[in-house]
Amino acid sequence: MNFTLILTNRKVLFILLAVNIIGTLYGFIWYGGQLSVTPNKYLIFVPDSPTASLFFVFVLIALFLKTNLPLFEALAIVP
Repeated sequence: MNFTLILTNRKVLFILLAVNIIGTLYGFIWYGGQLSVTPNKYLIFVPDSPTASLFFVFVLIALFLKTNLPLFEALAIVP
């Protein structure tokens, strides 16, 4: 199975994007209490928060636009 072909398929990317958008929105609801007491400057470092999936959403959008966002790629992978 060639994962490169799967991950470059626009239909697969669209499904992955849709699932991650929904999951990110739900994550902000689920972690709302924790995120509301976290200072803004530390939000990107909160483990297991929806910010990582939000960064991944930006990476997927960049893939659709045929560009790269190295900072967002790094932030999406780290947590």
